[in-house]
Amino acid sequence: MTSNKILIFEDDRDLALLLERTFQKEGFSARCNFGGSGFMQHIDDFDPDLILLDLMLPEIDGYTICRCIKSSERESEIKVIMLTAKSEETDILTGYDAGADDYMTKPFSPKEVVARAKAVLRRKQPQSSGSNGKIVKRDELLIDDDRYEISLQGKPLELTHSEYRILRALATQPQRVYTREQLAESISSNEYGAQKIAGSRNIDVHIRALRKKLGNFSYYIRTLRGVGYSFDIDSGS
Repeated sequence: MTSNKILIFEDDRDLALLLERTFQKEGFSARCNFGGSGFMQHIDDFDPDLILLDLMLPEIDGYTICRCIKSSERESEIKVIMLTAKSEETDILTGYDAGADDYMTKPFSPKEVVARAKAVLRRKQPQSSGSNGKIVKRDELLIDDDRYEISLQGKPLELTHSEYRILRALATQPQRVYTREQLAESISSNEYGAQKIAGSRNIDVHIRALRKKLGNFSYYIRTLRGVGYSFDIDSGS
């Protein structure tokens, strides 16, 4: 069985080589590059399943690389985890808006990166068959699992994988209160505690992004301070 391929874009050579060795010890096929020049050629040559992407690369920034990957018909299914020293909320939001599947701030342990990578790679892709699909309607919101799409007033929302899973979890069980940890698990259930804890820290970022995309219907997502979030179509009336 072929192992998953990990492509690393990181200008810190010591860190890049450490990550490469760590993934290889875990049974992955890993390769590192120390800059962003010619990134699409590196991707085409190696055909990775997941890319670890530093934001502060020479020649070109990681946000631009991520957008190019996710907008490409051929490479859009490649998973991307951003690695960066930038920890401000605006930086994280920009990363997810660019299409990142996960976002890790430095410093971190190589083992945590491996755990997060395994979690991202385990995420299920949308089913193409309509036999087991499910459609849920909540006021102006329509969830179509067959198409892996959520639309608002008939217009599809441009959601990341994580945003889709969070909004779906909330909307399919209106009034239920989800803690941040429960929403983190809805993104990717796995046995790695570090992934769940780190994921829960990013839930607020995802919620802000979702509210922005919901626009005038942002009230659908209700905050219960100190507890978590719920879906409520009546809170805007």
